[in-house]
Amino acid sequence: MKKILFMTLLCVSTIAFAQKSKKAERPNVLLLMTDEHSPQVLGSYGDEIITPNLDALAGEGIKFTSAYCQNPVCVPSRVSLLTGRMASHLKVFGNSNILAASTYTMADAFSQAGYNTEWVGKEHWLTPGYELGFGRLNEERNIEAKTRSKEEDVFQNEVGRSPQNATISTFDKKNSGDYVTAEYAVKFLKQQKKSKNPFFLGVSFVRPHFPYEVQQEFYDLYKGKLKNPEVTKAMIANLSTTSQKEREQYKLDNMTEEQIQKAREIYYGMVTYVDEMIGLVLDELDKQGLRENTIILYTSDHGDLIGEHGLWYKNSFYEGSVGVPFIWSYPKALPTNKTITTPVMNMDIFPTLAEMCNISIPQNLGGSSMVSLMKGKDKGKNRVAISENYRRGAGAFMVRKGNWKYCWYEDSKAQLFNLNKDPKELINLIANPEYANVVKELNAIAMENYIKKSETPQKKKTDKKKTKKKKTKKD
Repeated sequence: MKKILFMTLLCVSTIAFAQKSKKAERPNVLLLMTDEHSPQVLGSYGDEIITPNLDALAGEGIKFTSAYCQNPVCVPSRVSLLTGRMASHLKVFGNSNILAASTYTMADAFSQAGYNTEWVGKEHWLTPGYELGFGRLNEERNIEAKTRSKEEDVFQNEVGRSPQNATISTFDKKNSGDYVTAEYAVKFLKQQKKSKNPFFLGVSFVRPHFPYEVQQEFYDLYKGKLKNPEVTKAMIANLSTTSQKEREQYKLDNMTEEQIQKAREIYYGMVTYVDEMIGLVLDELDKQGLRENTIILYTSDHGDLIGEHGLWYKNSFYEGSVGVPFIWSYPKALPTNKTITTPVMNMDIFPTLAEMCNISIPQNLGGSSMVSLMKGKDKGKNRVAISENYRRGAGAFMVRKGNWKYCWYEDSKAQLFNLNKDPKELINLIANPEYANVVKELNAIAMENYIKKSETPQKKKTDKKKTKKKKTKKD
């Protein structure tokens, strides 16, 4: 009898150990994110910009050249990334909306799987005070607001949103929320060296989001070296109504060639600055010996047109606005130095990470895993990317499949581009009867994915109670 009992206990212990070992073997996740980074403005994507850290990451991983956000506006895009769903299905249509605290998120999934979860830097998806599955390393999540001095706030308000006011920062590069964000990330990584659990860390920087201002050392890297994009009258005439209003609101018609050049130079300087901040985080990952077992992903919430098509900022379905940089690195399980042109989207992040980390997730997500695509087992012929926008109250959606890109506007003429033959999106083929079937197919895809609503999973009451208890304990 004693022998049987002993063997039973041994078996139970062995199973428990195996489960614990399996948990320990799960990879860590480091999600690096910026705000308003044009997908073309990276050295590894063929630009002459100085981005050594992100270029090295692309060299040891996979870069996607046709990745899209689900709405070229901050909050809806971030909500889609965090939940794997269209933001509109969660009643988030613009920056004035917030994500319900009961919404099930990627952080919830990882936290319930035993991960140490944390997000540092810019959130911009809901009212402060709700964890949404994340820990509480920093007392206040809005690091940018917490760390900037009143003098810097005044300075940045004077620069404002207008690219015409792009200027040189009078503040040291360490006197910025992005530098403090990097410091918090470093602090978290130092703590994880001693932890038995894997981690999920989101690090979200503000730059290169406007206002267009950067330190002299970064501006000097590009002064007089950038060529302004060509903008024609025909190009302006073919803009959507929303984009026309953007030009009017920000007086873009009045920008001189000198102003355009300086704003672009400063924008490039901002990208190089944030690349340096990313380097601080990656260096610490190496220092702590955590890199080999860490999935690293870099992306942005949307792009910035920086003068292309006569436009700046976001809110557009042109590639520079709705497209995002997309770099994945995990040499242990993924190919290195690989480029994928298949359309993907930030809703695909949640299911992809879940598969790579062996984590259970809801079945009705809007995105799908990219693991087979990244490993070359799936050619991605049937993959699509979809985006939406509600700027100025008018609905619009975009569908990308293969080389085709279809844009529908509630208040403007629809657009159809062949990005293989027309990468600058100058020739609208919507009126060409030869492509009527293409339009029909892409419109049907939009109706299925854009209009169709899905049930939003809610957190269990027990989970909510645990979250509140955890918060009280830490605070």
